Amino acid sequence: MKKRKLKLLPILLLIVILVVFFLIGLLPKLRNKKMLNEEANIKINSTQPVILVKAIRTKDTTSIELPGEVRAYKETQIFARVNGYIKKWYTDIGTSVKNNQLLAEIETPEIDQQLAQTKASLSLAKANYDRVSSVQIPGAVSKQEIDQARTSYEANLAIVRQTEAMLSFKTIRAPFAGIVTARNVDFGSLISPSNTTPMFKVEQIDLLRTYVNVPQVYSANITEGISAEIILEKYPEYIITGKVARTAEALDPSSRTLLTEIHVKNPDLKLRPGMYVQVRFKPARESEVVLIPANTLIVRAEGTEVATLNKDNTIKLKEIKIARDYGKFLSIYSGINGDEWLVTNPTDKLSNGIKVNVVGKQQATFAQDTGKQK
Repeated sequence: MKKRKLKLLPILLLIVILVVFFLIGLLPKLRNKKMLNEEANIKINSTQPVILVKAIRTKDTTSIELPGEVRAYKETQIFARVNGYIKKWYTDIGTSVKNNQLLAEIETPEIDQQLAQTKASLSLAKANYDRVSSVQIPGAVSKQEIDQARTSYEANLAIVRQTEAMLSFKTIRAPFAGIVTARNVDFGSLISPSNTTPMFKVEQIDLLRTYVNVPQVYSANITEGISAEIILEKYPEYIITGKVARTAEALDPSSRTLLTEIHVKNPDLKLRPGMYVQVRFKPARESEVVLIPANTLIVRAEGTEVATLNKDNTIKLKEIKIARDYGKFLSIYSGINGDEWLVTNPTDKLSNGIKVNVVGKQQATFAQDTGKQK
């Protein structure tokens, strides 16, 4: 019996040692877990410090600035109507011309010969008609012969007049007062109505058209007669004022933009057709808008939100819709009323119902005349 107990003693000692080692390893883990749970509870129950800023509700008097393209008020490409060659040209690119001013002359030897031939045929037809119509002997000339002679005379007269009209195209004249912006002919150049390259291009630039594609979100504010400022990138201090003359009254389905035409006077000719400019609209709007600082925005998978403060200092997350981005400020068209206090620089820890500690409040200001914050 004693021998049997002695045999079991090492086994019992081994079991005791294993239990001791297990407890030595388990107790620190339990202690660490307890400490982590306590820290987590402290973080959950503690209030997070926040700084608030109030949303702005104000009249929407901000301007709209968009890129535009300048074009001539009138522009035309002048092509030849007769065959020939350039006898002489009188105006080059950059030349100011008056209405009906001579630009070039075309030598037309073929048409000159055609005119001489048609005049000869007209003389013969007239002489024949005069002869048969002057016969007084009854029955000597039939009525049919007189009609044929008169018809031949009238037909040849029409051919002469047509040829003379073609000869009027020998002189190339300006269709209106403006500037010659292209000349594609020189002395002796062969000219034909089939040429696809224009001889001259004339543009009126003392009055210009500026075209702007206005995005859908702003299109309702663009109406005929409102003011628009044309701004040159290289001369920001030089601003030309014009007015909206007309709009397309329909959005382009591919770009969702409204084509808008602005008429601008250009007495000093600083604006030139083909320029890209910035166009600033200042539409008259009676509606109010809500503005928020950009640093209050929360962008999550659920959507775009802001953190508002309830009366009991708890957080209420509200989804918003952004109408326009001004950089440091955002215009909001739904989600908040404009009288809420918003959390600045919100963290991911903010959620609905969490209690916070307000450590400061700010008042935001916005320069509405320029659409920029101050």
